[in-house]
Amino acid sequence: MNDIAVTLISAAIILSVTMMEWMDYRKVTIDTSILVDKSRGEKLNVLMNVTFPRVPCFRAFSSAQTVTGPT
Repeated sequence: MNDIAVTLISAAIILSVTMMEWMDYRKVTIDTSILVDKSRGEKLNVLMNVTFPRVPCFRAFSSAQTVTGPT
């Protein structure tokens, strides 16, 4: 009887942890900023290839700012 209780408790814990991880994996988070560690003194090359299939060209824009100012 004791072995069955341990098995059921272990299965419940495994199932609950798995479900919590699955829900966290499925959650959408949006972060609108990028932080760069400038203390290393190295140059960071950023290459982006982004496609917005339903956005016309006149509505699409990007802005970037470096240590020296906006570009």
